[in-house]
Amino acid sequence: MKTLFKNANILDVEKGLVYKSDLLVVDKYIAKIDKHINEAVDEKINASKLLLMPTFKNGHTHSPMTFLRGLIDNVSLEDWLFKHIIPREKLLDEDDVYKFSKVALLEYIRNGIGYVNDMYIFPEGFIRAAKELNYPCSISMGTDQKVYRDCLKDPNHFIELNKSYERISFIFNAHSVYTISEKDLKDLANIANKMHSPVFLHLSETMTEVNNCINAHGLTPVGYANALGLFNYGGGGYHVVHPSEEDILLMQEKNIKVISNPGSNLKLGSGIAPLRLYKSKGIEVGLGTDGPASNNALSMFYEMRLAFNLENLTSPNLASLTPIDVIKMATTNVAHIFNLEKCDTLKVGNYADLIAIILDSPDLFPNAKVISHIVNAANENDIYLTMINGQIYYRNAKFASFIDTKKIYKEAYISLKNIEKKIKKLKL
Repeated sequence: MKTLFKNANILDVEKGLVYKSDLLVVDKYIAKIDKHINEAVDEKINASKLLLMPTFKNGHTHSPMTFLRGLIDNVSLEDWLFKHIIPREKLLDEDDVYKFSKVALLEYIRNGIGYVNDMYIFPEGFIRAAKELNYPCSISMGTDQKVYRDCLKDPNHFIELNKSYERISFIFNAHSVYTISEKDLKDLANIANKMHSPVFLHLSETMTEVNNCINAHGLTPVGYANALGLFNYGGGGYHVVHPSEEDILLMQEKNIKVISNPGSNLKLGSGIAPLRLYKSKGIEVGLGTDGPASNNALSMFYEMRLAFNLENLTSPNLASLTPIDVIKMATTNVAHIFNLEKCDTLKVGNYADLIAIILDSPDLFPNAKVISHIVNAANENDIYLTMINGQIYYRNAKFASFIDTKKIYKEAYISLKNIEKKIKKLKL
């Protein structure tokens, strides 16, 4: 399959500029970027009024939590998690996870997200959904999951896992230092260190978490995780809203990355992450939506806007974070943090993972400021198409014919009704 975008406006995320060119996609890859490409193709798209940019990369999410969207508002993270979320998650099985994950995948695709790092129970269910739609992802393996225990028994299983699927990778992961026992965290460190692999976990998300960890271990969550050996080969934290000065030094020394989730942090009142501080200290930051139960939207436009503007309330150095910095957090930085191959930018040889944004949208006028508009004004309605692996998944407000949206919604509602019956019986 050959697709040619003619006269496109292409965003070079690394250089922070927009340039005019043709772009040729052959099968899964970007085959050529040149001023004038003239060859026989299967489809030619007039892109003179379109902006091409890499798909967004969602660095942290819990996709199957679509069934919990809107469940509870106006509570703290601790009450939200332990009183409302975990009791309901215990009612799920792998098939439920599969069905609810596909609803999330629809939302990702519509929002121009071409990769997610998913973390949830029954990861086999999410893998089924991702394989069905040929969707790139990483699986953050929890310490209580079979897929992780198999790696613990035989480290080579981790290597085999990462060879088993095309564009599905696996990451060593713990939920957090306050939900996982010290023994399990040490076991995780041992297996990750044997494989020279980074580890990721929820980290310093709330001051309650930080204070409880200091009281229990005499260390912050960052310091405690490091003392257990989790960051000997790098890794990172989801959220990392409340780092200490010592944490910052440790993050620099150990190459600890940050996946920031401003929408979730805002809804749960967890705080505002110091993104400008991370930038000034050379700590790489990516963005993630978190799950649809704590956000509640799976939109990187929303996350970018919050990331760019929220810290204005707490930091006097307003000029130190630019729109292109934030776009990098939503695209290339996530690709680098999770060692994704050939999908960080739009260049020859990379996967054809791209979105086309409609420049004639009123919220993108004037186009000369389009980089700022992507962060501060644009939304999913400005996306003309989403292409992943060189295949168009979404175009002109419609999903491709190979995506059976009616079936996805129908199956998800059946699972939801069954769970609601269980909830009613248990009086949750």
